[in-house]
Amino acid sequence: MPSSTPMSALPKSPWIYGDPSASGQVGKPFEYRVRALLWPIEYSVQPDAEAPDSLAWARIDPATGIVTGEPTAGGSFTLVVAARNRL
Repeated sequence: MPSSTPMSALPKSPWIYGDPSASGQVGKPFEYRVRALLWPIEYSVQPDAEAPDSLAWARIDPATGIVTGEPTAGGSFTLVVAARNRL
């Protein structure tokens, strides 16, 4: 008899997956697509709490999850990405 997962056991929030890092070059167009499962309807980002202005150039399209912009400084930076749905 095949096993099944009860609906209550399935996650209700979108699950972000894929490569967690991306690289870019100062002054060159940057693009990164955030990927998520479970019907995301809106994406958002928060910059690194320790360096909040480091990613002021980065914008995310809330409908598609595509992060774009032109980096203004070199280095490694953290961008926290979130996705939500209506579940």
